[in-house]
Amino acid sequence: MKPIELDVIIPVKDRATVGQCVSNLLAQIELVEGMGLGQILLCDGGSCQSDCQQQIRQVAQSPSVIALACPHLGFNKGWLLNQGLEAATAPIVLISDVDILWNAAVLSSLGTAAASHPERLYYVRSVQESQPTAAAVQRLRYAYRLERLAAGDRVEVYPALPPNGDRPGYGLICGQRTLLHQVGGYRHGFQGWGWEDQDLLIRTQLLGYSVAALGKVTHLSHADTQRNAFSQQMPQQTPQQSRDRNILFCLAGLAQGRLQGDLPSAQSLSNTRMQSAAPISVHYQPQPDHAPNLDYSLPRSPQPPD
Repeated sequence: MKPIELDVIIPVKDRATVGQCVSNLLAQIELVEGMGLGQILLCDGGSCQSDCQQQIRQVAQSPSVIALACPHLGFNKGWLLNQGLEAATAPIVLISDVDILWNAAVLSSLGTAAASHPERLYYVRSVQESQPTAAAVQRLRYAYRLERLAAGDRVEVYPALPPNGDRPGYGLICGQRTLLHQVGGYRHGFQGWGWEDQDLLIRTQLLGYSVAALGKVTHLSHADTQRNAFSQQMPQQTPQQSRDRNILFCLAGLAQGRLQGDLPSAQSLSNTRMQSAAPISVHYQPQPDHAPNLDYSLPRSPQPPD
């Protein structure tokens, strides 16, 4: 049987975990029977710290690692990931963060599932912090619920249960490259940390495809100050504030029928959902202590995409 070929895309900018993340991936993929690594694409948004630059140069000595120079004002994760999607060539694509430790079991499960289900995106079911008391564990989480109703689709964002040490790995996504292109990849309008990944998963479902969760990985815990470190638009905002604003951006786009991502070379969708006049209603009531000053009034009728 022909091995499953996998490309990995990792956005990075001045992070000290580049070497550890890439070395871990190279070692774990070697342990997966029936899987071959195409390339690891490091999408460097303009790292200037000498330690990170040195680590990128070091890992790029591997023939399987390509460092893509993607200098960009601030840190726009969706834009960087789309640069990787443009450069990817393997049939299966894995999206990773630069602070994730993978294991052979979950890599095998994700790659096998994606190869078998061309119309489904997978994300990691559970992410465990390397430091159990890290800020990410303590932060209130939001999840989404999508209902396909006769009168139209309904998307609800709601506070999840209190933290229990793990969280969903919405940003750790695996699927066929053609599917990621069909949904247009990521949108570029998210500012600061959070929610560009959930936006991709929701749009994928609204376009008639499916998503599922598999496996568990480890997140190398870090301070919250790193999450919005390069955000030019809102450098003083907390992760909670930028996440809340990004939730609004996501829901506003859905309510206006903007279901295609911003990947430049994305295939034109023939999916009838793009032409449908059925409304998408959005519902979001944040906790008042997290975002008391935001306007949550959103349009309820879809508008033609740009």
